[in-house]
Amino acid sequence: MGLLQIDYQSKSVSPFDTHPINIWVFFASTCLYCSGLFLKAELQIDQQNYSQFIDHVILSSGALSAVSLASILLPRLLGWLCLGLWTALPIMLARHFIKRIYENLKKIIMEKITRIFNKFRDAHIEEPEPV
Repeated sequence: MGLLQIDYQSKSVSPFDTHPINIWVFFASTCLYCSGLFLKAELQIDQQNYSQFIDHVILSSGALSAVSLASILLPRLLGWLCLGLWTALPIMLARHFIKRIYENLKKIIMEKITRIFNKFRDAHIEEPEPV
């Protein structure tokens, strides 16, 4: 924080004025980080899938918080490049979890469709044919 004070000491604007997106990304990722820590600590999640997902959220949002603040001190283009890469990285890492969610939803939907078709088939078989 001292480096930020020195950088903006002789200026009449604050980092909130010159880098609003970076600051809002910092606030959002910090809130997400704190929410992940709260869920991890309070809910005592035992299921492996959810625990890994929350660990991923905590790690990604914590790193994004640091990068968003560091990007303020870098030249504008380099700061945007770092912020963009660290915003895209958690999405790329989440591909595994998104694929697992898709497979689970697909399985649930297929089971429900199969159950509905079986009910129609059984109802049609049990009805006697009119004479």
